[in-house]
Amino acid sequence: MIATFYHRGYMLTEYGYMHNYLVLCENGVSFYTKEYVFLHNKTRLVLPDDICALDSGYIEWECAQCKLQFWARTRPGGEVLCPVCNNKEICPETVTLSLYEGYE
Repeated sequence: MIATFYHRGYMLTEYGYMHNYLVLCENGVSFYTKEYVFLHNKTRLVLPDDICALDSGYIEWECAQCKLQFWARTRPGGEVLCPVCNNKEICPETVTLSLYEGYE
């Protein structure tokens, strides 16, 4: 699914600058995300459908392979891809997802 990223500022962290984005998907789904990568305002990228689904949200995840803990955006029954080792796992169907990254 094609999504447009709107840059909404940045903050300095111990790992470098973290950029805040409003993401608008073709199907009307919108969400906020924080990334270390800078994207110019109105950059259009192809995202996995699980990220842009109407029932998608954020989940705190631990990779079964490398044990990395991270936040991922997906939907119940959708795929979660580890950013370090590229291990793919399936999100449980019964999970309750958060509206925002880092929000319990």
